[in-house]
Order: sequence, then C-alpha cells, then structure tokens
Amino acid sequence: MGLLERWFGSERAVQFVLSDPRAGMGSPWATHPLAKVVIDDLMGIEAPDIGRGDLMQIPPYVRGRGLIVGTLGKYPLTLWEPNPADPSGDSDVQLPTPAWMTSTSLGQSPRMRMIGTLDDLIAYGLSVWAVERNSDNLVQDAARVQPENWDIDPDSLGVLVNGVPANDKEYVIIEGAQEGAVSLARNLALASKNLDAAWSDRTKTTAPVLTVKQTEANVQLDDDEVDDLVIDVETARRRHGTIPVPFGFTVDELGAQAPTDLFVQGDNKNRLNWANILQIPGTLLDGSTATASLTYSTQEGRRNEFVDYSLSFWTTPIEARLSQDDMTPPGTYARFDIRWLTNPTQAGLSPAQED
Repeated sequence: MGLLERWFGSERAVQFVLSDPRAGMGSPWATHPLAKVVIDDLMGIEAPDIGRGDLMQIPPYVRGRGLIVGTLGKYPLTLWEPNPADPSGDSDVQLPTPAWMTSTSLGQSPRMRMIGTLDDLIAYGLSVWAVERNSDNLVQDAARVQPENWDIDPDSLGVLVNGVPANDKEYVIIEGAQEGAVSLARNLALASKNLDAAWSDRTKTTAPVLTVKQTEANVQLDDDEVDDLVIDVETARRRHGTIPVPFGFTVDELGAQAPTDLFVQGDNKNRLNWANILQIPGTLLDGSTATASLTYSTQEGRRNEFVDYSLSFWTTPIEARLSQDDMTPPGTYARFDIRWLTNPTQAGLSPAQED
C-alpha cells in the first residue's frame, strides 16, 4: 500500500488534501522562536504572531493573492527537453506531459493542488507535497499537504508531517523565493488592521472630538446638568441629529475635517506596501505611486509587467523544484505553460487540464 493510498484512501484523505503551511528535510525560511523575541526586543515593537486567517482579513492581501493564484492556477505544467544546439531555449522540445502533472487519482485536482501550493508559498514561504513513486522511483501521483498537517521543528528546523520528520521519498518540499507573509509582513498586517479599525471608528462619528464651552460667566450648571449635556451631545453626534445647547454654552468641533492623510494617502501607502510584499505592481492593487505614473499606464503594459516580473517570482521556485531529477526525468525540466496568458487576444476557454 502506497503513501497516498494510506493517506487518501479514507475520509481522512479529503480532509488531508483539501483544507489551511507550514530529514529530515528543512526550510531556509524556518524561523526559530527566539528570533521573534530578539527582533521585537531590538525594534522596540510588539508584533503579534499572525496566521493565514489574519492575512485573509486584509483586503490588499486578498486582492494580491487572488491575482497570483487565480492567474497561475489555471495554467498547466508541461515538460520540456533542452536543445543543446540552441542555448537560447527557443527551440527546446516539449515532451509528453507526465500524468501526475495533469491528473490525480485523488479528490484534489491539479489546479487546486497548484492554487494551494501558491497560497502556501505566499503565506508561509514553503509548501509540502506528498508523492507516490513506482519501483523506478518515478512520481506517479502527488498531492499538496495541508498546512495544519505539517510544521517546522523548532530544534532541527526540519519539516514535520503529522509530527514525523519528512523524508525525500514520500514528501517534496517546495521552497519559495522569500519568507512567507505570516513572518515577513507581521508589522504591516498589524498596521493594516489598525488603519481599518481607525476608518471603522471614524465612520461611526464624523467629528471625532467636540468641545462644550461656557460663554456666559453667570450661567452655571451643576454636575448632573453637565453630565446630561455631555450625554445629549454624544447621542446627537452619533445619530447625526440636532444638539440642544443651553443658553451660555457653545459646541465647537475639533478635527472636523476628514484626515485624508490617513484614510486616503494611508490606504494608498498600505496597498503599495502589500504590493511590494507580494511582488506585484502597485497599480494592480489600485495603489498609485504618482499621478503621472497612471497617466502613461496601459492595460498591456501592466499585464507585461505582471507576467515578466511578478508571476515569474512565484513560478520559478516551483518550476525549479519540479525540475529536479526526483520529480522529472534527468535532462528535462518543468515549466508553467502560460502561452495563453502572453497572447494579447485571450482565448474563450482556459487551457485544457484533466482532473
């Protein structure tokens, strides 16, 4: 009985492959728990640990992640053989695609496997696959292991799958090009939440601070009357109603103007920061670096920048790992087939792919 059959031959199979990543084999992005203590101490900040669920509550992250996984998830993997006579790669030969690249015997389709893998790399900087091999050590099937089923050993910094060190016969570790957002963007995630909270609070009260001033020296209110006046003012402010002001008193607004530097410029800066974390153009997150930059921006130019610089950042680590001899035959390499994406005239259907 093979690994995948043991794991996926029951109800546990669907749960294992279809749910929230974390040698034995190790990861260069693994962080020892003491590192957080040292960083927080040196920087004088308190950046709480965050998870993927926290990131998915931040709109710019959700948007950027969606652009990456939504775009690449529909393009299939292909197998190629280089042409020694042409180092440029333009005449490399496409070979028949191995079955595991385009189909699986599990409830997890190749597209969802790749979407999950990209999601892992973005959030955690690491993804784990379980593979099944034949007697010749060739991959027959592969499935993404859910993040809750693997973790980093804080002592060895190796990968543990269900508490057991992963081995290279049954598991494949795909390392991203940078640390995951759960560690790389802890401070930014906290700032994003604070910005969202500040905006939410401001929508409740358009004028954040009001002052009640006494203008007549001969008019005196006792403590109960002062308390009643403050309650009336607060109630009317929150309900956007009329404030009854006794004779001899006035109500003045402090901070009546909306803080555009926080809610407009701050939101724009937040989007640009997330674009930098996700390695995508800021304009794709509706962020602007300057008015002039938008004036000369075209849809075609934005797509070229996205394909050439952003998507390759995420595809290259996956292609490199799947091109290793333990995943594809020696002398061959794996690539995403994104020819549909680079064609200015998009086809009506996504590239064909078995499930």
